[in-house]
Amino acid sequence: MNLHTAIDIKYFLVFSILSLPFILITFWAIIDLIRAQTKAIYTKFLWLVVVVLIPYLGGICYLLFGRKRIQRHNL
Repeated sequence: MNLHTAIDIKYFLVFSILSLPFILITFWAIIDLIRAQTKAIYTKFLWLVVVVLIPYLGGICYLLFGRKRIQRHNL
């Protein structure tokens, strides 16, 4: 193994570890959207599109803003 390969592996591991929380948040948002019982099906669909197309930021935005909106439509 040469030095260049060792550096590549190091950067890959650092990136993977730093990305893990964002990936988990994205999956959590998708599962929460799928399980949400709501009459606002278009809102749910649009949030699902946002979370899937913008994986890191979409999941965070949904959990911060979208959950409240979907829960409000349940009433």
